[in-house]
Amino acid sequence: MNEKKCLGKEFSLTEESKHLKKFSLKCFSEDLRINTVNELMPPYVEFFIDQDTEYTKLAYIIQAIRLMKNFKIVAIPDGGFIYKNFEWYTPLLSFHLTTPNDKDVVPFFDAMFDSLCSSDTTKLDDVATTFLKICDVFKEKETGIILRMQRNNEKFTFYAEIEKNEPNYKHLASTLIKGGLSLNEKISTKFADVYCMSSSTFSIFSFRLQEVLEALENNLNIVLPDSEYDNITFYHLVRMKKRIFGDSDEGKKKLEEFIIDNNDKNLKDWNFFQERVQEIEENFSNNA
Repeated sequence: MNEKKCLGKEFSLTEESKHLKKFSLKCFSEDLRINTVNELMPPYVEFFIDQDTEYTKLAYIIQAIRLMKNFKIVAIPDGGFIYKNFEWYTPLLSFHLTTPNDKDVVPFFDAMFDSLCSSDTTKLDDVATTFLKICDVFKEKETGIILRMQRNNEKFTFYAEIEKNEPNYKHLASTLIKGGLSLNEKISTKFADVYCMSSSTFSIFSFRLQEVLEALENNLNIVLPDSEYDNITFYHLVRMKKRIFGDSDEGKKKLEEFIIDNNDKNLKDWNFFQERVQEIEENFSNNA
């Protein structure tokens, strides 16, 4: 069976793979560490964000949001969900197409590749650097917050998703409101609330995003839990245990044993999280 017949599409997977490989090699040469990547539908690239990552280069990829009308960036400051990964606690930043179709995949990778190639001659805008600073504010805060910035046609929007059973929920919500965000009830679900702000003018969006950063820097005061609370998820529980056990060899061993012993809860919460993501993504798709 030939490739087109197998895929049922009039494009070559080899073409997408070629452009992805070109971009991946460029990222490697620029000290950008890729966690996972996919050239199939929907395409995405996910990076680690830490001291070994060249922040400035990531900012140039973020800046590509100005060029694509269906581009989104998602940040998870507390890290991932797969605890066999040796860096599951490292913050993550991913790039996606919001309404992907076949013809957008190659331009998606090429736009990010071009942004890195022009980094020596192009000036960084404030939106890219401000978004990364907002991610840094939430590093090691264990809030479970998910940050998103996207462009749909001519509208730029910043979103912050908070779990409703998060112990710091009221403080988080209050701080985001001080930064100019408001609750989006159409996207929110029974498990998570989404706060957002948007503008059709890029310069105004840049200014408002800076206001969000200032509100967070001046007001955010997260109290880290030291004991389990009602309906705590494994995502939060394992981070709390990592902090309590510490980074010694003994502490790492205790954490590894804890993860193994609680594998059932891990799998249950992972399945629940997948359902939650599906629901909220549908809400984003219909209402963003």
